Amino acid sequence: MDEEKNEVEKQLQQSKDFVNVQQKLLLLPVKYQEVIALKYFEEKSIKEIVEILEIKEGTIKSLLSRGIEKLKNLVLNAT
Repeated sequence: MDEEKNEVEKQLQQSKDFVNVQQKLLLLPVKYQEVIALKYFEEKSIKEIVEILEIKEGTIKSLLSRGIEKLKNLVLNAT
């Protein structure tokens, strides 16, 4: 019984965390939102993102790196 309760609480917390990250993502400039959403929510590869956005691979990688850092700061500073 306790294991089931713990699992439900864990899933609830993960859902809350996911919603929090999505809300914070919307605070970022669109250029970061696009690459992060494509990479992590739509599970696209870097090469697929290059084709979709018609941006150089290095730029995609840079936007991902900077965007994730900015998102991390937003999430961590909100707690």
